Amino acid sequence: MSSEQPDYISSPTTLPIPQGPYHFRNVDMAVFSLNAKYLKLKAICDRYLNQSSTAEFIYRPALPYVFVIYLGMEFQSTVEDPPIGWIPEHEVSFWIPIAAYKNRYDLTPDHFISFSPYLFLDDYYAIVLGREVYGFRKQQGQFTKLPSDISAPELDVNTVGFKNFGPDEVAKAEYLMSIKHFPDSTEQVSLQCNTKEKARELIIQQITEKCLHPLTSEEKKSLDWLEHQSLDITAKVWVFLKQFRDNVTPSKACYQNVLEVSVTVTDLHDFGFLNNGRYEFRLNQLESHPLAKEFGLTPKDECQDGVQCFDLQGLYWAQFEFEV
Repeated sequence: MSSEQPDYISSPTTLPIPQGPYHFRNVDMAVFSLNAKYLKLKAICDRYLNQSSTAEFIYRPALPYVFVIYLGMEFQSTVEDPPIGWIPEHEVSFWIPIAAYKNRYDLTPDHFISFSPYLFLDDYYAIVLGREVYGFRKQQGQFTKLPSDISAPELDVNTVGFKNFGPDEVAKAEYLMSIKHFPDSTEQVSLQCNTKEKARELIIQQITEKCLHPLTSEEKKSLDWLEHQSLDITAKVWVFLKQFRDNVTPSKACYQNVLEVSVTVTDLHDFGFLNNGRYEFRLNQLESHPLAKEFGLTPKDECQDGVQCFDLQGLYWAQFEFEV
């Protein structure tokens, strides 16, 4: 198929879309989970993945959770010669664990993957590259607070959006979300390891203990996800809807494709559980960013000024390198 495609016409510097694959180094990652509504997550799968005629599988949520992931890292193309250098970025993303079925009648998944309908980051190159090459649903994010300790992370994020929609409303920088950590009196240094095999074992243990309250029989069928996708520290698979709106018929896509992308962890430097204590997720109610409504999140209360508060499970952190 590639021989039938035209050559990509790059700029003289190849920026902002250098050629892949891409290597990511100095990665700091923290992973959390939010309780979500299964039917809400299914609606997201139907909208972005199952609706396209290019999808080779039927995608359904594997578990009723959304994983919130913070990443701080640097990336560069692995094939540009001479290398153009490293590009730093910080991001926070929301990932749905997904089971892929060969058809709608299958009861056993063919494989397990992850999909991110929301991803906020602070680097222009990473936003443009991610959206154009893969179909990442990346949006602008400004971090007003970054984690100072990846084993007990806190962060604050702004984005450009609308508090309310209306004919006279103007998009502006708005507070979007925070992750807060409240240590307890028995705070302990997080358990650590530096081997992929042990890290994978500990991730399964941690998520099983902290997330898997009694599930329905249908949801229990998807627990194999714990042995695959996002809990495998050595390899992952992501799924995206890559599309471009047509300029002549704006309701149509001039290009559309559901694609799966493999990710490989090349080096694991350090890994551990997030420190004990309570974590809280705070989310501003922006009409342009209805995350709570789309995921089916249930707030425990309203903090102030329309900001909702949610219980957040702190899971694990890792420092590693990977390639896409």
